[in-house]
Amino acid sequence: MDPAPIFPDGFHGAFGINTTRRVSEKHVKHLTRLQAPVKYYYIDFGSSSMFPSAEERTLVRPVAAVWFPPEYLADPTAPLDPFKFDVYTLGITLIEEMRHRPGLHFIVPFFGPMIAKKPEDRPTAAQLKLNFVRFLLETKPSTMRRRIGWSRQSVITILGRMWDAKEYVKLLWHSYRYGLPKELFPVMTTV
Repeated sequence: MDPAPIFPDGFHGAFGINTTRRVSEKHVKHLTRLQAPVKYYYIDFGSSSMFPSAEERTLVRPVAAVWFPPEYLADPTAPLDPFKFDVYTLGITLIEEMRHRPGLHFIVPFFGPMIAKKPEDRPTAAQLKLNFVRFLLETKPSTMRRRIGWSRQSVITILGRMWDAKEYVKLLWHSYRYGLPKELFPVMTTV
C-alpha cells in the first residue's frame, strides 16, 4: 500500500509492526481510506516469470511458491501456464486473508473460480477485473458498510479488537459523510 494519501505528514509505521502492541497514534494526522483512497499492491513475485506479452508466454516450471495448484501436485515435473498459476495462487492468498474476517465472507465465493482444479477453467486477470466490477455493482452498500471484524480463531488480542471496533465506527460514519469509494461505486457516491 502506498500510505502517502492517508498520512499527509508522513507515515510512521504504527500499523502492522506488532499486532499485539500498537504504537500510539494520538498525534499522527491520518485520513481514512474513504477520505483519501489508497491503492494496494500484491508483491513478492519470487516465483514469477516475465514475458514480452501474454501471447508470447511459454510454459514454465515453478521453482518456489507458497501455494501450488493441483496441476503441479499431479506432476511436479510438468511445465505450467504461469498466468493460470498466478491466478490460482492469488485466489488462495485472498481466501486465506479473508478466512478470519467474518465481514468479508460474502466476497469469498467470488474467488472460487480462481482456484478451479483445471487451469483452463480459471479466469484471466482481465476477466477477473470485469467480474469484480460487476460483483461490486451488484453488492448492496449496506453489505459494503458491514464491520469486517475478526473471527475467534484469529490471533488478534482484545485490545486489537477494541481498536478495530473504534476504527469501524469512524469508517462507518465516514462512509455516510464521504460516500463509498467512487472508484468502486461510480454511480452511487453517497447512498
